[in-house]
Amino acid sequence: MSNKIRLLQYGNLTNNSDAPFLEQAVKVDGIHKDSAKYLSKLSVDIWKEVYKKIIDEVQPISDKEGGKHKITFDVYCYYE
Repeated sequence: MSNKIRLLQYGNLTNNSDAPFLEQAVKVDGIHKDSAKYLSKLSVDIWKEVYKKIIDEVQPISDKEGGKHKITFDVYCYYE
């Protein structure tokens, strides 16, 4: 991985821990504005795919359950 790309990991993707959170980030430095805009658009396109998959799984669970727990799925992308 380039020294301009940093993977920040909070939470764990590789073990079976029961951590209540997952936070991952990829930070890229030293790119041109057009590249930043392209990658921002790419993140929107990927989110649209993920959103559909999440809703397909969440909707039936939400419809039949009445528990006290909650979960939030989100994506954050910012460029400057």
